[in-house]
Amino acid sequence: MGKTDKRLRAWRDNTPVDAPVDQVEAILVRYLPDGYRKKPGSHVTVHHNRLIGCEGFGPLGDFTICVNRGQRVKGFYLKLLAQAVYIIEEVRNDEHQES
Repeated sequence: MGKTDKRLRAWRDNTPVDAPVDQVEAILVRYLPDGYRKKPGSHVTVHHNRLIGCEGFGPLGDFTICVNRGQRVKGFYLKLLAQAVYIIEEVRNDEHQES
């Protein structure tokens, strides 16, 4: 298990108060390389089709991560991102096993 995986598990199981935005970007680059967009200002929009219909996410499978002062992301968003990655990876693994 790599550093990024350990961090993701920690965010899901024992969410910190906040984390640096570069840690969030590392997770996004690894798990959602085409599924996020930085908006002008301090927001990152995340979208993935596998999140459609999942509780806690928008009707189009999207959510927004707010960056506090351009440097830190609050724990609520860290937990939401971790949940999204686990949902996406779970569906990927299920599809891979069916093949």
